[in-house]
Amino acid sequence: MAANLWGSTGERQAVKYVDHFRQEARTILLTRERLREQLTYDRETGEFRWAVRKQKVKLGSVAGKVKKSGYVEIRIDLVSYQAHRLAWLYVTGQWPQGDIDHINRSPGDNRFVNLREASRSQNLCNVGALSTSATGVRGVDLQGQRQVPSEDQGERQKDRARPVCDPGRGKGCLRHSS
Repeated sequence: MAANLWGSTGERQAVKYVDHFRQEARTILLTRERLREQLTYDRETGEFRWAVRKQKVKLGSVAGKVKKSGYVEIRIDLVSYQAHRLAWLYVTGQWPQGDIDHINRSPGDNRFVNLREASRSQNLCNVGALSTSATGVRGVDLQGQRQVPSEDQGERQKDRARPVCDPGRGKGCLRHSS
C-alpha cells in the first residue's frame, strides 16, 4: 500500500494537485493591499524588498531575480509577476491596461519615473537595433563596404519634410516644406 503512495501514480497525483493549486492562485488577481503586505517599493531605486519573513527569505532582502531577458521577476503566493507591472500596481493602485514600457530601454530599471503605460505598438517603437545588426543602427544594413538605408527606411526618408534654405541669408534653414 505504501509503495502505491510513492509510486509513479502517486507522484503524478501530487503534480496534478500542485498544478491545480497554481491555476487557482493565478485566477485570484493580486491586490495592491496584498502586494503592500508582502513587499515595499522604493520609487527612487526601483527595488522591491520583502516586508515579511519567509522560509528562505530574510526580512528586508531584495525581492525577485533577474531573468535572462533582463527583466526582474518576483514570486508572490506561488505566482510569478514582472517587477515593472508590480511597481505600477504598487504606485497607482491599478493593474496596467496595456504594456509597461521602460523609457530608457533597460528592462531591469524599475524606477517609477522610468515606467509608462503604453499600447503594444507604442512599446514596440521604443526598441533599439537588433543584436544581430552589423551597424548598430535600426534600419541600416551593410551592402559591400558602404552603409545603405534599407528600402523601408529610404521610403520614410523621402516622405519627410525637406528643409528650405534662403541663400541670401547665408546660413541655416528658414522653414520646412511639406
